[in-house]
Amino acid sequence: MHTSKATVVASTAFGKIATLIGIILIAASVPFLFMFIADMHGTGALEALFLFILPALIAGIVLLWKGSQIKSRIRRFKTYVSLISMQNITSLDEISANTGRSTDFVRADLQEMIRRKFFVKAYIDVASNKIVILCEDGSVAQNTVNTSAVLGCSHCGARRTSTSNYCEYCGSLLQMY
Repeated sequence: MHTSKATVVASTAFGKIATLIGIILIAASVPFLFMFIADMHGTGALEALFLFILPALIAGIVLLWKGSQIKSRIRRFKTYVSLISMQNITSLDEISANTGRSTDFVRADLQEMIRRKFFVKAYIDVASNKIVILCEDGSVAQNTVNTSAVLGCSHCGARRTSTSNYCEYCGSLLQMY
């Protein structure tokens, strides 16, 4: 069974690695850039600038930016899961109001997260302008809270009462709180 946990963990790891490599490339190329500026007329300085220093600096900036994007996406995913599972908000307009983003942004963001398998068995119902999360059996996940036996997902933070052992939002194994 594919779960979004693997997707989120892989994305988190890639984001951290991209950020780390970006920082290393920037940190390694900046001193050489200053050396080039101090000795612009030195032998081979211009070749070193274009062959090594600038490409490393540009790659570092791109990797740092990509790592930041991934971190933001994962933070938004956890916010969406919290709104959907704990506050029973499935309307894209309400999610938009709670996140301070436009409805179009939220729709496109959720659709991209569904495409990337952050949400398992989910789709956007265009007619009702809501996100629909399906249970393992294909039924629509219901957000009813029963004080007995609250199950919590240690991965995405969703709290649900369910007869299933798996989170309706990300597919991870649930634990009793």
